[in-house]
Order: sequence, then C-alpha cells, then structure tokens
Amino acid sequence: TWQSLATTESGDAFCAMSNRGAGRIVVLAVPRGLTISRSLHPVSTLLLAHMSRGQMPIEVDGDVEWLINRGKNAWFITLLNPAGQAKPQQGITPTDYRQNKTVTIRASFTIHSAADWLAPDDVLSVNPTNDQQLTLAVPAGSVRIIELR
Repeated sequence: TWQSLATTESGDAFCAMSNRGAGRIVVLAVPRGLTISRSLHPVSTLLLAHMSRGQMPIEVDGDVEWLINRGKNAWFITLLNPAGQAKPQQGITPTDYRQNKTVTIRASFTIHSAADWLAPDDVLSVNPTNDQQLTLAVPAGSVRIIELR
C-alpha cells in the first residue's frame, strides 16, 4: 500500500512511499526535484530531511541549523541560530534576544561529557533521566560548538 507524502492543491499525490520488507520505496514525481525555474522544489528538501532522520548517530531537535563532525575521540555539533538578527539596508539593529532557541541533542550512544568550545565556562549537563540526550539554549544570532564524548 502506498502512503501519500505530498499532494497538489487538487489532492493528487506527487510524492508517495511504500514499505517493502526491511526497506522503503519513495517516489517523487517532480523531475529531478526541480521547479520550472530550476531551483530545488520545497518538497525535495523536506523529503531529504525526512529520509535522513534516524540514520545518523546524533540528531538535533529545535528550530536551529546544525552540522555534525566526528573527531578522533569526540563528536562536534555546530548549532546556528540566525533568528533575532534583522538585516536592514543601512545600519545595524540590536539583537532580539527573545528569539533564543532551545534545542535537544539526542545521541545513539551514552554521552559521558559535553562542553561548549566557544563558552568553556558554561556547564553542560546531560539529562539525568536519559544519558543519551542534552538540552540547551542557543542565543539569538549566535553559534555554539558542542563537543560530546
């Protein structure tokens, strides 16, 4: 059986999936995932994000941009929060710190320690009920680089 993932305004499915054994078939009926203007169709990015969930050893839940890198003995997560930074044509506006974002980092392994490279004095503690996750705030217009061991 096929499950619709995205439909047109008239209700016709243009992206669908079907579970087959241990795998899944996903069909996107948008040629090359591009719009008429040759830019990436918005459904393509959502589809890629959906398909990559659960495939990486670390996931970040929250309204921020994030990157993961693996070091020799640790994982490094870069968290970017561009919210709160107005970009006027002239001048600089103050940062709106009401746009701070809370994120949860979930790992597929036990987190023994966590440290912020850009704010080493901040004490990051692992969730006491779940040693595979960490919750923290990313200030508006800021970057945090978290090292997990």
